Amino acid sequence: MLYKIDKNGFVVNEASFKKIQPYYKKILEEINQLYIEKLGSSLLSTYIRGSVSTGKAKPYVSDIDSVAITKNKIPNRSLLWTIKVSRSLEEKYPKAELFELTIVSLQELLKSEKYNNLRIYLKTQSVCLFGKDILPLLPKVRPNEKLAIKMYGK
Repeated sequence: MLYKIDKNGFVVNEASFKKIQPYYKKILEEINQLYIEKLGSSLLSTYIRGSVSTGKAKPYVSDIDSVAITKNKIPNRSLLWTIKVSRSLEEKYPKAELFELTIVSLQELLKSEKYNNLRIYLKTQSVCLFGKDILPLLPKVRPNEKLAIKMYGK
């Protein structure tokens, strides 16, 4: 994916709810509702990232990458429902190749090395669907060798 760069050399996030194709909007409403039902008051915000958020999704090729940000860490065993839901959504919406339901606490997202790439993806190609927009909390992204190594290794 090629990115637009601002005058200071940082990636511009061109994702927008307006760019999301109609077929995907219904799916995103359903995913958002599932997050609300399953995570309740722990849910801080919901994002869609990747080709769907930038209006470049291709039927039968593109996947749906959603991210739920929670106020507190949720134990992994409490997240097993995401596997079943993902499979169910794949059957219900065959034009979407795969459903990725990521759940991460705000603290983990901001601090853990494990979520380095996710921070970059969120900052550069995502849109908030629900709740508090945490993108301003994430560092700006400047394409360079250091970023490439961080994203893809040496």
